[in-house]
Parts: sequence; structure tokens; C-alpha cells
Amino acid sequence: MNKPPAPRWAFGSRAQLAHAVLLVVLLTAVFAALRGLAVLVLGPDVDMDVPSVGLFALLALAVLVQAGAVVGLGLVRWGRLPLRALGWHSTSPRRDCAAGLLGFLAVAAVVLGLRAAEGGPVPETLGLWLHQPLGARGIALCIGLLASFNEESLFRGYLQPGLVARLGPAAGILLGALVFALYHGNFAPMALLGKTLLGLVFGLLALLRQGLLPSALAHLLTWGVMGFS
Repeated sequence: MNKPPAPRWAFGSRAQLAHAVLLVVLLTAVFAALRGLAVLVLGPDVDMDVPSVGLFALLALAVLVQAGAVVGLGLVRWGRLPLRALGWHSTSPRRDCAAGLLGFLAVAAVVLGLRAAEGGPVPETLGLWLHQPLGARGIALCIGLLASFNEESLFRGYLQPGLVARLGPAAGILLGALVFALYHGNFAPMALLGKTLLGLVFGLLALLRQGLLPSALAHLLTWGVMGFS
């Protein structure tokens, strides 16, 4: 039986980290281009509560471009990393799912705490989460599936292991979380803090469970429950 090819670059090497940063830039550019296309095609005031053919077509395009270009070509082909090597495997699905659920609860606590610090009542925030329109929740779940695959593959499956190999677990997870926060493009202090804390939760899940299922599940639940609220 032929052995799978070795990764093109060793984790933690300058070349591997440069490749990871390049893919983050590419994912950011694709995200910005798709957002601009959505505004151009659907208008600046598109209603995310109402699914439409155009909206789902753009989501399908996002899947093809982001998953195909960044994960398929950038990681699997160029980086010579099969999905299993990125962390898409599980030796204990039940424990991984339980860890993902706990991770989501940690994310929810972070978001509620930040909203409360900004003056938002916790019951009001919970009400927004629980009473989203069905259409908006469906779209949020679609975006969550896309994000939990692409972003977890790149940030927790590729960038974070390289940073951990070079800097150690604490600094590697923290720096990976900061890059994850900056990638989202909202540079308001509270938004950056929130995304960094979410990145820390996802990063810890991936490191402790040695796989992406827990962080991907927590990421998906974050979108599915909180949506656009």
C-alpha cells in the first residue's frame, strides 16, 4: 500500500507559516469579494430573514470558491495535507460532540458577558437568539456549515498547529485567535475582543481533543443559535 505523501512543509517552519498566512489573506479576499458581490446583486439592504434564490446561489458560490480554492487547492493539494491530517477525524465522536457542546456554552457565556458589559440585558439577548425567524436561522446554519469547515480547517487545522509548534501552546493559540479575530474585519475593540475569545475557545477545543470536530461543532452551534443577532 502506498503511503500518503508527506506534508510539503513541516509544521512550525517559516515556509509553512508563510503559506498559512497567505491562505488567510486569500480567504479574507474571497470573503470580501463575495460580500461585495452580495451587495451588488441583492442590494445593500438585503433582508437576511427572507431566503431567496439569489442568496442561496451566493452561498453555493461561496462554498465552491472558499472550500475549493482555500481548502481543496491551498491545503489539500498545494500543502499536501489530506483532511484527516488537518484534524477531520475522531477517535471518540461522543466525547468530541460533548466537548463541542461545552465549547458552545463557553462561547455563549462570553457573548452574553460582552453584551452585558455594553449594557445589553441578558434576557433580551437570549430572546433574540430563541426567536429568530425560521428563514434567518436556516441561512445562518448554511453560513455556519461553511465557516465551520473552511475556518476550522485553516485556522485550527493548519495555522494554529504551526504556531504551536514554533511558539508553544499558549502563545500559539493566542496568536492564532488574534489572527482569527482580525480576519473578520471588525476592528472595534469589543468586537476584536469577542472574536479573539471565541478563537481561544475554538483553539483550546482543537488542541485538547486533537481534532476539529469539537471546534467545528461549537462554531456551527454559535451560528445556528445566535445567527445574525
